[in-house]
Amino acid sequence: MIGVYRTLDAAKAAVDRLSTRPGFAESPVVVDPDTNQVDGFYIGEYELDEDHWTEGFITLVGDRHC
Repeated sequence: MIGVYRTLDAAKAAVDRLSTRPGFAESPVVVDPDTNQVDGFYIGEYELDEDHWTEGFITLVGDRHC
């Protein structure tokens, strides 16, 4: 996740700012969810002031948990 923005325009501006950076430059476009495209920036909507990852998570890095 790059960030959370109040407006779609602000999210698109973040894509513009970061699309030439290492890693992002390989797929600098916003993904259209109606296609099979998998590489690029995803812009999704979230309700503010709501819990979203309520089931928890773990991160595996090599042989250790973070």
